[in-house]
Amino acid sequence: MSKLIEQQRAEFALRAIENALAMPENSHYQHKELKSYARRLPAMIQSNGFGQAMAFYYSKREKFHAYGMIYQMVEDWLCRSGQVYAGTNEAPRLLKAITQHDQMMYRRAQAETLALMIWVKKFAEALISADDAA
Repeated sequence: MSKLIEQQRAEFALRAIENALAMPENSHYQHKELKSYARRLPAMIQSNGFGQAMAFYYSKREKFHAYGMIYQMVEDWLCRSGQVYAGTNEAPRLLKAITQHDQMMYRRAQAETLALMIWVKKFAEALISADDAA
């Protein structure tokens, strides 16, 4: 039985949040940051643009691992088989794809990211306790 794209997004987002929650918190990663940064990405995309937002999240990945985790979620989703940037292999895959493809693909990738982030935010809200949230 084939799953709807919305089901695929939900399944992917749930698995990504569960994997993030399995990682131990430390000075460079906190679950509450993951939740907060997931909330921020759609607004950042709307105000600054998709490419700029993803470049920002990528640039912060080493000092704030939650940014990197969200960037990686989006990259893994958009660069997987059947998705807009499938087949992009040169690292960093998402940033390379953004700069190497046309405007139509860029818009599709932005729309797909916003749709994915709805699920990421919902699962982060549901699975990261209020005590952990900033």
